[in-house]
Amino acid sequence: MARLRALLGHGKPAPLGGMYDGTSARLVERLGFPAAFIEGYAVSASLYSESDIGLLNQT
Repeated sequence: MARLRALLGHGKPAPLGGMYDGTSARLVERLGFPAAFIEGYAVSASLYSESDIGLLNQT
């Protein structure tokens, strides 16, 4: 968490690699991004081919 705060604490835009599964996480790492993010739609679209309307996490 300290690395992320240091990265974002300068007031400048920070390049973040977007990922949605293990393969894309590995690509983000290999490309050298200082941090990464993941979003619900990307995960649900890649795994289930469904839109993320909140139904996938409601049990």
